[in-house]
Amino acid sequence: MNQLLIEPAPASVRRVGPFARKLGVVLAAAAMLAVGLWITRGPDFVDRVSVSNSSGYGLNVDVTGAERDGWLPISVATGGSTTTTNDVVDQRDTWIFRFAYAGSAAGELSISRADLAKHGWRIVVPGDVSARLRAAGIQPGP
Repeated sequence: MNQLLIEPAPASVRRVGPFARKLGVVLAAAAMLAVGLWITRGPDFVDRVSVSNSSGYGLNVDVTGAERDGWLPISVATGGSTTTTNDVVDQRDTWIFRFAYAGSAAGELSISRADLAKHGWRIVVPGDVSARLRAAGIQPGP
């Protein structure tokens, strides 16, 4: 017969009580939850981005980062006004804005995050955007 099944453990061996086992399970579950939340966390956001558009065109405005790994539509910037979009995904160090009207590309603007923050998270649509659309024979809509 197996000697371990017959003889009791020596007095110097301490057994883990039920509370310690439960505490170990709770701590392990908390650690797994923390790691899971960290792994699946979403992107960072900036509170708002404003687009000042002095052209007569209602421009579709998209944004991407330096990697250009996908464009995010952020607004339709009404001509002659400033449009503000809340909770925009942070593009990190370099923000690239793309402007289009009626399916026609109208230009891009690249700006550093630091400059964007310095200007109050506000960009101005470059003048060459409307000039490019007019040169292509595209007139602003009603």
